[in-house]
Amino acid sequence: MRMRISPLGLVALAFASALTACDRGTITDPDLDDPVDTPVLASAWIDFVNWDERTIVNVSMVENGSQLSYSPNTYTFEAGKPYVLRITNSAFNESKHYFSPSGLESFFKAVATRKVQTPAAEYKAPYFDAVELKIGGVLEIYFVPVLAGEYGIVCTIPGHQSAGMTASVTITGGEGYRLDLEVAPDFNTALATDARKSGSHEVWASAVERTVGMVEGASTFTFDRGDFDLSVGVAYKLTLDNPASNASKHYYTAGKLYRTVVLLKAEDANAEIKAPYLNAVELLVGGSTTLFMVPTEVGSFDVVCTIAGHREAGMTGSITVVDPSATPVTASDWVDFVNWDERTTIDVSMVEDGGKLSYSPNTFTFEAGKPYVLRISNPASNESKHYFSPSGFESFFQAVATRKIQTVEAEYKAPYFDAVELKIGGTLEIYFVPVLKGEYDIVCTIAGHEAAGMTGSVEILWGDGYQLDLEVSPEFDAALTTDARRSGSHAVWTTALDVTVGMAEGDGTYSFVPPTLEFTKGLGYRLKLDNPAGNSSKHYYTAPELYRTVVLRKADDDQAEIKAPYLKAVELLIGGSTTLFIVPTEVGSFDVSCTIGLHSELGMVGNLTVGTGP
Repeated sequence: MRMRISPLGLVALAFASALTACDRGTITDPDLDDPVDTPVLASAWIDFVNWDERTIVNVSMVENGSQLSYSPNTYTFEAGKPYVLRITNSAFNESKHYFSPSGLESFFKAVATRKVQTPAAEYKAPYFDAVELKIGGVLEIYFVPVLAGEYGIVCTIPGHQSAGMTASVTITGGEGYRLDLEVAPDFNTALATDARKSGSHEVWASAVERTVGMVEGASTFTFDRGDFDLSVGVAYKLTLDNPASNASKHYYTAGKLYRTVVLLKAEDANAEIKAPYLNAVELLVGGSTTLFMVPTEVGSFDVVCTIAGHREAGMTGSITVVDPSATPVTASDWVDFVNWDERTTIDVSMVEDGGKLSYSPNTFTFEAGKPYVLRISNPASNESKHYFSPSGFESFFQAVATRKIQTVEAEYKAPYFDAVELKIGGTLEIYFVPVLKGEYDIVCTIAGHEAAGMTGSVEILWGDGYQLDLEVSPEFDAALTTDARRSGSHAVWTTALDVTVGMAEGDGTYSFVPPTLEFTKGLGYRLKLDNPAGNSSKHYYTAPELYRTVVLRKADDDQAEIKAPYLKAVELLIGGSTTLFIVPTEVGSFDVSCTIGLHSELGMVGNLTVGTGP
């Protein structure tokens, strides 16, 4: 009989235990009044019962004026049988409610829990601390009672217990039984009492949001964020999402990681689940849940979907936890991690109103770790060009990871930018990820414009503990950023030479025209790069070794002037043209190429030689 654990059943349980542990002792039937020498694994209890014979107990959370209750509020379970508690918090209720153990003897530690399930996800843990039902929420607890006794249940929200929301549980027939909850030996139990498990802890005010989606292809399964980094001590809201368009449920299993984080809760649309740690999270089709966690150990942790065949189809990944105080995260890591399809675009206009000047808006608040685009315009009706420049010792442009600055002419990439100037009628976009928490000032540096009101302020939130490696090349001479020739008033620009390089497309070929150039060290050059409107592709003019050895005054196109310590690359859009104002400082031969696809193999390469002159 599966409705009661028989001596034969207990032998089967003992055998199951023996398969998972060495010399776990003997188990005898409590009816024979013999002691049970060895705790039976929770997984053995769960695997032994027939879940098709489970008893479902429906529990409603009731609000009746000032009186609160569970209905029913007394439960009797027989040890060794399978049960499901289906708990509902009516959509007509006004408050969320907990279903939590009360007192020293915890109901959740007296049962072997198979899973806690909502319409969004299934959660597996060695045991659970509590579950909270949101208004309209429903969840099911699948469990096998084991330890005979009396247990209390209570809603822990202040005032709810005194308003009547209590219940009692009796487990019968389990005299002499013992239970091994299978808490992993590598789990640091101090994490279960860490202050950060409280939602009131300050770490959650600066939590960083991350999202991982489950992606299904024709014959593949993947996580859309397969590999990414987290930082020790930083709070994260890690959302796991299995779109309704998918055909299968998926696991996000990272057992070793889960045992090294402070877990505040797992939260979905129906409920909040609290446990010391999770063994696994299964996302049902259309399901989404968020894990509130704080990593505590540095390391690399594998992630996998454990459903048969899914790992082999590609649903694997890794999470690397780093110490932010020891390892700054590179700008390219920040830029590559975010989903640019989820970027927030903020339009900024440069305003002239009589003698008053301003940015509109002039205050900006960004959340660290999220993608943004600042779209800045200087209307054609204005009378002056204007700068959008950092002000003060703390530079906004050095507190963010910049993907690119883009105009309708070109895209510019640099380790960081010093300033941008908008021409009359000009527009540009700055693609960036805020990183370093703080407050930063913006100003127009044209004489008199700051005094006329053209100032702004930026605040970056939630970047506590973050560091940023702007990836300035060690080969770059920092003295070039303060070279006098970066000033437009320097004499070198009165004798600057104009040089033009065009991007040509032939029948299956690409080329620079001319492909080679000869410059003289110390002379100023206005190097114009042009991609004709008749071309079919954008093109790069990439010469990193050259760019790091020149004084760069600015890059100038029809829309804007871009200032940076040096450029990593310049991409010319179809019909685009830009001019680099440069002074070579080192003699040498420098290769130039277009780094798009096969463009260099099809001929778009060149060379620029810097000599000492006559």
